Amino acid sequence: MRIGVIGLGRLGYPMACMFSQNGHAVYGYDSSVERTQALRSGWTSPEPMCHFDGVELVDSIEALVAATDLAFVCVNTPESEPGVLDCGRVADVVRQIDRASSGGYTIAICSTVMPGGCRSLREELGASDVVASPVWIALGSVVHDLTHPPVLLLGCD
Repeated sequence: MRIGVIGLGRLGYPMACMFSQNGHAVYGYDSSVERTQALRSGWTSPEPMCHFDGVELVDSIEALVAATDLAFVCVNTPESEPGVLDCGRVADVVRQIDRASSGGYTIAICSTVMPGGCRSLREELGASDVVASPVWIALGSVVHDLTHPPVLLLGCD
Protein backbone atom coordinates (compact mmCIF):
# COMPACT_ATOMS: atom_id res chain seq x y z
CA MET A 1 0.00 0.00 0.00
CA ARG A 2 1.16 3.55 -0.73
CA ILE A 3 0.66 5.66 2.40
CA GLY A 4 1.04 9.40 2.90
CA VAL A 5 1.76 11.06 6.24
CA ILE A 6 1.20 14.80 6.50
CA GLY A 7 2.88 16.46 9.45
CA LEU A 8 6.20 14.89 10.43
CA GLY A 9 6.31 15.93 14.06
CA ARG A 10 5.95 13.97 17.29
CA LEU A 11 3.27 11.67 15.87
CA GLY A 12 3.71 11.79 12.10
CA TYR A 13 7.44 11.04 12.02
CA PRO A 14 7.16 7.82 14.08
CA MET A 15 4.00 6.83 12.18
CA ALA A 16 5.82 7.18 8.85
CA CYS A 17 8.71 5.13 10.26
CA MET A 18 6.37 2.40 11.46
CA PHE A 19 4.54 2.10 8.11
CA SER A 20 7.84 2.03 6.22
CA GLN A 21 9.31 -0.62 8.52
CA ASN A 22 6.23 -2.75 7.82
CA GLY A 23 6.84 -2.82 4.07
CA HIS A 24 4.61 0.00 2.85
CA ALA A 25 5.68 2.67 0.37
CA VAL A 26 5.53 5.80 2.53
CA TYR A 27 5.57 9.43 1.44
CA GLY A 28 5.90 12.22 3.96
CA TYR A 29 5.17 15.94 3.83
CA ASP A 30 5.68 18.68 6.38
CA SER A 31 4.85 22.34 5.82
CA SER A 32 7.98 23.35 7.73
CA VAL A 33 10.82 23.85 5.26
CA GLU A 34 13.26 23.65 8.18
CA ARG A 35 11.87 20.26 9.27
CA THR A 36 12.01 18.90 5.72
CA GLN A 37 15.61 20.12 5.26
CA ALA A 38 16.61 18.56 8.58
CA LEU A 39 15.06 15.23 7.58
CA ARG A 40 16.79 15.31 4.21
CA SER A 41 20.08 16.04 6.02
CA GLY A 42 19.69 12.92 8.16
CA TRP A 43 18.09 14.25 11.36
CA THR A 44 16.50 11.44 13.34
CA SER A 45 13.93 11.35 16.06
CA PRO A 46 14.91 10.52 19.63
CA GLU A 47 12.02 8.01 19.61
CA PRO A 48 13.21 4.44 20.19
CA MET A 49 12.61 1.99 17.30
CA CYS A 50 12.11 4.88 14.87
CA HIS A 51 14.09 4.61 11.63
CA PHE A 52 13.14 7.01 8.83
CA ASP A 53 14.79 4.90 6.12
CA GLY A 54 12.49 4.27 3.19
CA VAL A 55 10.27 7.33 3.66
CA GLU A 56 10.14 9.46 0.52
CA LEU A 57 9.84 13.17 1.31
CA VAL A 58 7.71 15.25 -1.06
CA ASP A 59 7.44 19.03 -1.35
CA SER A 60 3.67 19.43 -1.57
CA ILE A 61 0.40 17.88 -0.55
CA GLU A 62 -0.46 17.57 -4.24
CA ALA A 63 2.65 15.43 -4.83
CA LEU A 64 1.83 13.30 -1.81
CA VAL A 65 -1.76 12.70 -2.98
CA ALA A 66 -0.57 11.83 -6.50
CA ALA A 67 1.81 9.19 -5.10
CA THR A 68 -0.43 7.56 -2.48
CA ASP A 69 -3.69 5.71 -1.87
CA LEU A 70 -4.51 7.36 1.46
CA ALA A 71 -3.11 9.95 3.84
CA PHE A 72 -2.84 10.20 7.59
CA VAL A 73 -3.15 13.79 8.81
CA CYS A 74 -0.90 14.35 11.83
CA VAL A 75 -0.71 18.13 12.11
CA ASN A 76 -0.77 19.84 15.47
CA THR A 77 -3.89 21.32 17.04
CA PRO A 78 -2.72 23.96 19.51
CA GLU A 79 -5.00 25.51 22.08
CA SER A 80 -6.43 28.80 20.81
CA GLU A 81 -7.45 29.51 24.40
CA PRO A 82 -7.39 27.27 27.47
CA GLY A 83 -9.37 24.10 26.74
CA VAL A 84 -10.22 25.07 23.13
CA LEU A 85 -8.39 23.33 20.27
CA ASP A 86 -7.57 25.19 17.09
CA CYS A 87 -8.38 22.65 14.38
CA GLY A 88 -7.85 25.13 11.54
CA ARG A 89 -4.65 23.43 10.35
CA VAL A 90 -6.40 20.07 10.13
CA ALA A 91 -9.27 21.58 8.14
CA ASP A 92 -6.84 23.38 5.80
CA VAL A 93 -4.91 20.17 5.10
CA VAL A 94 -8.09 18.16 4.49
CA ARG A 95 -9.30 20.83 2.05
CA GLN A 96 -5.95 20.77 0.23
CA ILE A 97 -6.08 16.97 -0.05
CA ASP A 98 -9.65 17.15 -1.33
CA ARG A 99 -8.66 19.67 -4.02
CA ALA A 100 -5.65 17.53 -5.05
CA SER A 101 -7.57 14.27 -5.30
CA SER A 102 -10.14 13.22 -7.83
CA GLY A 103 -12.39 11.47 -5.33
CA GLY A 104 -12.13 8.08 -3.71
CA TYR A 105 -9.07 9.15 -1.71
CA THR A 106 -9.11 8.20 1.97
CA ILE A 107 -8.13 10.80 4.56
CA ALA A 108 -7.51 9.53 8.09
CA ILE A 109 -7.36 12.30 10.69
CA CYS A 110 -5.01 11.32 13.50
CA SER A 111 -4.70 14.86 14.83
CA THR A 112 -6.77 15.68 17.86
CA VAL A 113 -10.09 17.15 16.76
CA MET A 114 -13.19 18.10 18.66
CA PRO A 115 -16.21 15.75 18.57
CA GLY A 116 -18.08 16.35 15.32
CA GLY A 117 -15.04 17.84 13.57
CA CYS A 118 -14.63 14.95 11.18
CA ARG A 119 -18.33 14.91 10.35
CA SER A 120 -18.39 18.64 9.61
CA LEU A 121 -15.43 18.27 7.22
CA ARG A 122 -17.14 15.36 5.47
CA GLU A 123 -20.29 17.41 5.05
CA GLU A 124 -18.44 20.54 3.90
CA LEU A 125 -16.48 18.65 1.26
CA GLY A 126 -19.16 16.16 0.34
CA ALA A 127 -16.52 13.49 0.85
CA SER A 128 -17.33 10.17 2.45
CA ASP A 129 -13.69 9.14 2.68
CA VAL A 130 -12.74 11.34 5.64
CA VAL A 131 -12.41 9.26 8.80
CA ALA A 132 -11.17 9.83 12.31
CA SER A 133 -8.32 7.66 13.49
CA PRO A 134 -7.28 8.98 16.91
CA VAL A 135 -4.17 7.58 18.51
CA TRP A 136 -3.07 7.33 22.11
CA ILE A 137 0.67 7.80 22.49
CA ALA A 138 3.25 8.90 25.00
CA LEU A 139 6.45 10.64 23.99
CA GLY A 140 9.36 8.25 24.22
CA SER A 141 7.24 5.25 23.30
CA VAL A 142 5.35 6.42 20.19
CA VAL A 143 6.30 3.50 17.91
CA HIS A 144 5.53 1.01 20.68
CA ASP A 145 2.21 2.70 21.41
CA LEU A 146 1.28 2.75 17.71
CA THR A 147 2.04 -0.95 17.32
CA HIS A 148 0.43 -1.95 20.64
CA PRO A 149 -2.51 0.42 21.05
CA PRO A 150 -4.75 0.04 24.09
CA VAL A 151 -7.70 0.56 21.75
CA LEU A 152 -8.15 1.07 18.01
CA LEU A 153 -10.90 3.40 16.88
CA LEU A 154 -11.78 4.20 13.28
CA GLY A 155 -14.85 6.04 12.15
CA CYS A 156 -16.55 9.35 11.81
CA ASP A 157 -20.04 9.41 13.23
